[in-house]
Amino acid sequence: MILSAHASQLLVVDVQERLVPAMSEPKETLARVVTLIKAARQLNVPITVSEQYPRGLGATVPAVREALGSHFHVFEKMTFSCMKNDDLSARIADMAVEQRRMQVVICGLESHVC
Repeated sequence: MILSAHASQLLVVDVQERLVPAMSEPKETLARVVTLIKAARQLNVPITVSEQYPRGLGATVPAVREALGSHFHVFEKMTFSCMKNDDLSARIADMAVEQRRMQVVICGLESHVC
């Protein structure tokens, strides 16, 4: 599948303060997430960010927040699945309908689960 900037949105999953140190190769992972965010910003691709229980796991790490600037929406979730959060799943669905952004690029920590 070939991605199109006009049909894409980026979902950044749970790149949080207490999760990053527990990951294998955290520096490399963060660098890749930041690269995707910068590319999305240059291409005007909308960005959505999830945070799993931020009171316990902390906020999105500073390096990612810096790359995001003000071009994103953060959704707190209490379930692993992003789609079980009504507001987050509604945002993804609304963009798919309104802006024809049917391609969701997913990156982050434990994104295969979330």
